Amino acid sequence: MRTFLTRCLVAIGAMVVITCEPVQAQPSRLNLSACELFAELDLYPSGITAPGRIADYIRFSVQQIYDRSKSDRDDEVRNASFALLKAALTSKDYGERFSGPERHLAQLRRDIQDGMIAMSQVCHVRAPGRTITPEELAEQTRRAREQAGRPGAKCETKTYGGGAAITVCE
Repeated sequence: MRTFLTRCLVAIGAMVVITCEPVQAQPSRLNLSACELFAELDLYPSGITAPGRIADYIRFSVQQIYDRSKSDRDDEVRNASFALLKAALTSKDYGERFSGPERHLAQLRRDIQDGMIAMSQVCHVRAPGRTITPEELAEQTRRAREQAGRPGAKCETKTYGGGAAITVCE
């Protein structure tokens, strides 16, 4: 009986740990690089209103950027993301001992500016281009048909992230 109770408690404990573990990343964000995650970093998110939650969101996003940068081959990206993480984690309001969450959030935003500048400098070359509009896509397909010399040619245009598009005519 004692073994059965021990096993039940272990199973319940495992279920609690599994269900309470925070979600690390949205599935669509799993393949993004550190620079792409940095490009999505929003210091003023619209869906969150509480200053304490915004600060937690910023720290979590910076932690994701740093975690992703560990697999990056570029030392500059790793160093810049570490500087950003260090600034986010060590941000402290020295102005007042009993200041509110609004002041802590403002201090956090100010403290991570140097790390953000460093990240933007190393990621600038890697920044994705703008997305192609549907009108530009239709124009590109039309030009490819004309260049193929066959107005009725069957052309297919595929768009990729970062504004890239390829048109293939048969």
